Parts: sequence; C-alpha cells; structure tokens
Amino acid sequence: MNNMSPPNPEHPLETLPKASRLLLGVLVVSAFLSDAKFIPGIRNNVGPFELFGLLFILVILTHYYRDNIKLYFHPLILIIGWWFILAFTSLLWLVQPDNIQLSLVQAVIFLFQFFFLLVMYNVLLREPDLLLFLFRCFAIGVLFVGLWVLIDQIISGGSLTAVGPFRNRSHMGIYMFGAFWILLIYAFWPGLRRRERWLTYPILALTAYTIAISLRQSIYTAFILGLAGLAASFLILRGHERLKITLPVLFVVTILAALFLYGGESSFSVNLFRRELTNLDARLVQATISTNDPESVHSFDAIQRRGAIQSFIDHPVRGIGWQGFYRSIYSGTGNELHSTPWRLLAELGLLGFIPYLAYLAILLGGSIRLFWLARPTPYQLSTMVMMVALFSMTISHYYNRMFTDRPYWFLLVVFLTLEVIINRERQKQQIPAKNVKEPLPRYGTPVSAPNRR
Repeated sequence: MNNMSPPNPEHPLETLPKASRLLLGVLVVSAFLSDAKFIPGIRNNVGPFELFGLLFILVILTHYYRDNIKLYFHPLILIIGWWFILAFTSLLWLVQPDNIQLSLVQAVIFLFQFFFLLVMYNVLLREPDLLLFLFRCFAIGVLFVGLWVLIDQIISGGSLTAVGPFRNRSHMGIYMFGAFWILLIYAFWPGLRRRERWLTYPILALTAYTIAISLRQSIYTAFILGLAGLAASFLILRGHERLKITLPVLFVVTILAALFLYGGESSFSVNLFRRELTNLDARLVQATISTNDPESVHSFDAIQRRGAIQSFIDHPVRGIGWQGFYRSIYSGTGNELHSTPWRLLAELGLLGFIPYLAYLAILLGGSIRLFWLARPTPYQLSTMVMMVALFSMTISHYYNRMFTDRPYWFLLVVFLTLEVIINRERQKQQIPAKNVKEPLPRYGTPVSAPNRR
C-alpha cells in the first residue's frame, strides 16, 4: 500500500469552497435517484447523479487548472481509465454491432467514473477531514430515500413496484447494500458525538428493510456473509472495540429477524422476503451448478457462464467488445452478463481481466493492510468495517455489475481517503509532530496544469 499522506501543493486548495461543498452534498443524495434518466430510448444510468457529477468535476478541475494545482493518480483510478480505453476501442470489433449505441453509453460510464474518482481523490487528498461531511450527506440521503420507500410501501400495501426513487428492486437492493456499509463506517468514525452515532441506527434499520424487500438473493448472500465477517471480527479486535462491533450486528439481525417472523402478515413484499430468504440455499445450488451438470440447462447462471467461457475461448485477448454479450450468439438467455468478472473476461478478454485481478489485489490486499496499520489508532473499527465491506461487495459483484453501482464508487473514495488518514495517524505516532514532513504519494506521477498566469 502506498504512502498517501496529503501533499503540500504550491497553491493549496485545503478547504473546498462552500458552493462546491453544497454541490458535493447534492451529488451524494442524487446517487439514489436511479429512476430518473436523461437519455430516452436506450437502457442507461444517465440521470441527476451524472449531471451533478459532471458539474462537480468541471468546477474542481477548473480550480486546479486556474491555480496550477497538481493532480495525483492512484493505481485503482488508472485501471478504470484503462478499462475505458479498452471499452471504447472495442466498439471497433464489437461482435454484436446492433449494440453500438448502448455499448458507447456503457463505455462512457467508465470515463465518468475515472474523472469522478480522480477529482474526489485529489480533493480529499488535500482535505481528508471532508470525509466526515461526505458521511453526513450520505446519512441524509439514505434517510430520505429510505423513508420514501417505506411510505411508498405503506401506501401501496407492499406492492412490488413501490420502490421510491429507484428504477426497480434490483437497483434498490444493490444501492442500499453499498449504502449500508458506508453508514456503518460512519457509525464508528472517531470523534462522533454519542447522539450522532446513535442516530445512525434508525437509518441502518431503514437500509436493512429496503435490502430485505429488494428480493435480491445475490444481495442477501453477500449481506449474510458480510454480517458473519463482522461477527468474526470479534476474534481479532482489541479490548472494548469487540463490544462496539457486536451492537450494530445484533441490531440489524434483530430488525431482519422481526421482519422475517412478523412482517409478512402486513406486507406483501415482506412476505416475499420470507420466501426468498427461505429458498436461498436452493438458489445458491442453482447459481453454482457446474456447466457439465445435466441440470445446468435450467440454470440461468450456468447458461451465462457457459456463454462467457465460449466467448473467451473464441476471443481470448481482447474479448467480444464491451456490452457485446447482450443478445449475441453467446447469450443463451438474450440477457447481458450480470457477473462483473465474467463480463470482463468475455467482453474485454485478458486485456481487461488481468487488470481486474490487479484491481482486486490492490483493493482487498490494501484493505487488510490498512486495518492492520489502523489497529493502534482510533480508526480501527472503521477500517475493519471497510475491509469486510469491500470483501462483501466483491462477493455481490460476482453476480451484480460494479460499473454502475454508485454507492460502491463512494466506498472506493472512502478507501482512498482512509489510506491518507491512517498514514497520517501512524506518522503522528512514530515521529514528533514538529519533525513530520508530509511525503508525496508513491503511486503515480503528479500532473500539473500549465501555468496560465
């Protein structure tokens, strides 16, 4: 893991201007408004989040260009940039040319994510304390959409289409799953007032409720494994931190147990939650069935894996093109590939899949080392939750798409910023404050805008 202590830029932008801070808050809340989109006629995720995100990116980059402030790149950001280059150039050899319009939109999402992470990384590199503001905005946003979904469900009597601001239940489950982990990191953030910490609990309850009624068994699986990981952390945490990590786990499990045992009588959606959770083991068997098993012909997952493997065999180096699997000869169901790793392998080949392995090594390995470094600091619990969150989200992305998972993007921002904070904390512990010289990041070469003055 790199040393990510904040640099001393020649023209510091240590405090985000109030207008930009407000725009950032609006951007966080808009991440959940997936039902709104601005490009009609094709499937896409271009809506308010992308609009406010583009505005935020332009505002910050204008500041940096005007004041000749250096930009720093993290390997995770560079890998996403590489995926954009591959996805965009793959349009030239797309095996399913009818997908060209949709493929272009999906490729541009990589470009947007690249600049989003680049800008957020550089802003928080210079002002790591802004992360607490980001957490608070996230809590407000989750409370807003959680209440929206709850009211929608109550009015409709638990209708399957009552999903508040989300486009569908799939979006609701995926987005709120990521939001849960960010809220939990926030709940253990050092220095929070007790009242603020306890206020996160009802928001966590709302988040657990929306995940339950999303009826996404892939999310259930990752959620259960994530909660199990939090429970297992009891064995490696120190002192009274063990009790602290246990409380939210018991709280969330109690909420879900109450929904499972008693909620089905009053809500159709919760009643289906009971059915989906009860049948989870059967769904896992179907999802993991071997493609050589005669029963695999009835398994959606096995059919998709078989198609992904065949497309990789036919196009091993550069793949069949981004979004090329959708309605192609390789898609036995006509659907796009849901699984993130299988999609990268099939559509971008080894040129896209090998960087994905590097991406996971940097992210997951970095989260483990970050927790180890944070053990003697006040950030032990937050880094523990983040480590479990990243593993849990990776499990979810085996079936779900990580490229359009907006809360996951913010979780990446949390990871990048915690690298800065933990390295700063360790420096304070090892070296007297007056002797500390803040080093520049090891990763990447700083790029500065030309001096216009």
